[in-house]
Amino acid sequence: LLIIIQVWTPELHHSFEEAVSALGLDEAKPSSILSKMNCEGDGAPQMMNIKSHLQKYRVAKRALE
Repeated sequence: LLIIIQVWTPELHHSFEEAVSALGLDEAKPSSILSKMNCEGDGAPQMMNIKSHLQKYRVAKRALE
């Protein structure tokens, strides 16, 4: 079993934040985020990476409120 760990570079995270902002924090879904991010190739996040990152991002954002 090979597990590849996603590294969220500042650029990749910025693209993620822009997608979530455009979609809305509560309305954003991993598939729509992935589509808006328009990332492909090596280093591009997979659906499970986006799902996990979104969960952590929502927790962090709500903690700041």
